[in-house]
Amino acid sequence: MKTLLLLFAIVGFLLVSQWAYAQEVYSEMPIIAEGGVLKCKRVVIAFNRNVIPTTAGTRIVDTARFPIQDVAVKTLLRQLSAHYGVPTIRKTIPRLIWGDTLVVNRRTGFISRVQDMSQNFAVDFPVPVPLDSVLTIFRELPCVRYAEQPISVHPLITPNDPLFGSQWYLNTIKAPQAWNITTGIAATRIAIIDIAGTFVVSNHIDFQLSGGGNKFVGGDGSLGGRHPFGVAGVAAATTNNGTGIAGLGWNVSLLGYYFNDLDNDSTQIRLPRLIDLAITDGADVINCSFGALKQECNPSKHCPYDYQEVRDAIARAIAAGVVVVAAAGNSEADLPGCLNCGGRVPYLEYPAAYDGVMAVSGTTEQDQFVVGYNYSPPENELFVDISAPSQNIWTLDYNNGYNAPSGTSLSSPLVSALAALILSYNPNYSRADVEQFICQTADKVGQYPYNMQGQFGSRNIYMGYGRINAYKALSMANGNPRVPQNFSGNIFYTEYNSHPRISWLRDPSHPQDVDVEQYEIWRRIISNRTPSQNPPWALLTIVGNTPTSYVDYSINYAGGGPYTVRYRIKAVDAAGLKSDFTDSVGVNFGNAYKPAVENKGTLIVFQLAQNYPNPFNPQTTVTYTIPDDGFVSLKLFDMLGREVKTVVNEFTEIGKYSVEVDAGNLSSGVYHYRLQHNGKALAKSMIVLK
Repeated sequence: MKTLLLLFAIVGFLLVSQWAYAQEVYSEMPIIAEGGVLKCKRVVIAFNRNVIPTTAGTRIVDTARFPIQDVAVKTLLRQLSAHYGVPTIRKTIPRLIWGDTLVVNRRTGFISRVQDMSQNFAVDFPVPVPLDSVLTIFRELPCVRYAEQPISVHPLITPNDPLFGSQWYLNTIKAPQAWNITTGIAATRIAIIDIAGTFVVSNHIDFQLSGGGNKFVGGDGSLGGRHPFGVAGVAAATTNNGTGIAGLGWNVSLLGYYFNDLDNDSTQIRLPRLIDLAITDGADVINCSFGALKQECNPSKHCPYDYQEVRDAIARAIAAGVVVVAAAGNSEADLPGCLNCGGRVPYLEYPAAYDGVMAVSGTTEQDQFVVGYNYSPPENELFVDISAPSQNIWTLDYNNGYNAPSGTSLSSPLVSALAALILSYNPNYSRADVEQFICQTADKVGQYPYNMQGQFGSRNIYMGYGRINAYKALSMANGNPRVPQNFSGNIFYTEYNSHPRISWLRDPSHPQDVDVEQYEIWRRIISNRTPSQNPPWALLTIVGNTPTSYVDYSINYAGGGPYTVRYRIKAVDAAGLKSDFTDSVGVNFGNAYKPAVENKGTLIVFQLAQNYPNPFNPQTTVTYTIPDDGFVSLKLFDMLGREVKTVVNEFTEIGKYSVEVDAGNLSSGVYHYRLQHNGKALAKSMIVLK
């Protein structure tokens, strides 16, 4: 009886030049080097006394309102302005005022004295200034506590492996952000089933652990060859060890199993046994970066083949709760003599085509499907489940070396590693849970539309549900974010106005805060005069995860008045999951508001209504409409034309507004109020009668 040999399509290795490593650095303001001199538009100054007295809430210092109290500082800024332009002075912590040095520990209640930071400012010039010389001049002033360049940071979760900067695919799938949620645990195991070779994969320097041993904790230690080097390295090379590359499965462990036909043992028997060994050895994930082939009578001709024994072994693994991931196949060049498919894509690759197996196709550095690679054929349009980067994937090679091959053999271990990270986060998740997290959060990239509907959303025949996003998948596995903490409301004062300000707490170290990317801010406005007309809660805006505060500039004269504005917020994580609402907080204010829903088809004209009541003492209401967005000024003048009060002086959106005018400090008499907007003006008279 003819022996059937199960062969494996191994990708061709494309050697490419090594990319230069670049460590990510983030700065609050770009710093450049010109002629050996560091330059930046910003310098940071901290004074040791109350040099620029400001009020709480001040963000940008108006020196006309808050005069500089030190002559030397004033003179220096005047001289620098002559050379580099007038700077903008920004208060580092707006809420602080001089003397704010006591802090209460909200957990223990203990009071501590801290450094006063109300006099810390960022001085921003219109053009870059020479940092060293400007900072030196500031440091020589007696009132300066310190002067520094802008703060730069680098992410601590980024591994220090020298080739990490060349591993473009890890940033594409958001691996650094995913590692903030989990870097995996050693108890989670990926089984790599591959070919045997002369070299033992586990001996590679980038599989060794700092405490002794290596990433392979079981299986057959003889796993070896260029292909398994590459596959295992992508899945879980030792990470953050100052050597080589980073593996997506940072801390997860590996099991290695090999097969060959050198002992005349039929591979169709060997492979099911290896799958079973992986199950009994405690594999959480089995990676299959190969395709099963059947040799035809002509030794040079092979075809993809569905071996029932392999099918049954895979089904056992899936029934045991193991996540099985397999490569979907590369180009037709991998099947040059296939009699059944003519060596043409698309075709069904096995074991990728088995039920319950996640079939992985490949993407390019430009987030496109690799044209010419295998995809879902007409007989099974749901063959490809997911895609992952497959081109120029830096990984391990012979003799402690590295190279950058291409193929779905490298896409598959990326998905396997992501599955292992999810199971590291919560080992109680089922195989179906893992598949849902990966597929439902995939990014819809590529050149082809997602024109089919599947269990986890839209998909297509080329990339399945899309290209994996490790961060979103782990975010979904993380569950709904918690309700934003310490939610409160207060008043934010500007020079001419006051606005509601809300704030909350996000703790990036908290497991339910780490993946929060946005906050929905909802608002409801309550009129104490006309409660029956109060609108329902409405979404006001969506903000990012920093800063954790928001000023509602559309509400004026906060702090008192016949209206109440209430806010509540909810957190939204990277997977789109949302927290419950916070309790609402309220702030009183004195002006009317733009309705949440407005008939856009209604013609709005520039109008100024007669104030009501009139005569009045001491308050009255002025209503006006603005036909388009622009700067609005509403001021009061006495009978001699002298300005006595500014009511409105700000940018305003189209709409109808009402504001309260308080004449408590004005004497009885006739006053004119004038509305100006986009070069037009309207005026009327009002009577104060006391």
